[in-house]
Amino acid sequence: MSLLLIVVLAAIAAILILVVLPMVYVKNYIKVPPNEVAVFTGRGTPKVVRGGARFRMPGIERVDIMSLEPFNVSINLQNALSNNGVPVNVEAVGLVRIGSADEAVQTAVQRFLTSDLNELQRQINEILAGSLRGITATMTVEDLNSNRDSLARSVSKRPAVTWPGSAWRSTSSRSPASPTPTTT
Repeated sequence: MSLLLIVVLAAIAAILILVVLPMVYVKNYIKVPPNEVAVFTGRGTPKVVRGGARFRMPGIERVDIMSLEPFNVSINLQNALSNNGVPVNVEAVGLVRIGSADEAVQTAVQRFLTSDLNELQRQINEILAGSLRGITATMTVEDLNSNRDSLARSVSKRPAVTWPGSAWRSTSSRSPASPTPTTT
């Protein structure tokens, strides 16, 4: 080989090392803000990064991002039976988010990583509606009307109990609208 060819090949290699490799590194260095988690899969056990950074192995690992931001849920419960058997309509609004404990984040990753927000809201609404129906069944119509703060506290505490291993925590709730007895 001629000396010129060796010099040209060395120059090309140097350009690759100095230009392409840093670009690959920058593109695959994943920074995760505190309000999200990044889940790296493809090399054994999934790695969860929350509020940090990690290098993604190009072509080997996949990265999925999941938001930890709270989102609204709205429940409109029709004809729920009160403790004394009177059907009532109850409306409730609240915020839910993934719990901050590592176990809650792991549970959410396993169950909801590829779910979209609409699907999450639908599932959470069903769970909370069931909780609200169960709580409504333990209270009289008078209690439901006069003690709405207690009802709101019960709803915010109950999902973790009714859904073992729950990844979700209620962050706030508004007192439900006045339950209205329905006539059948």
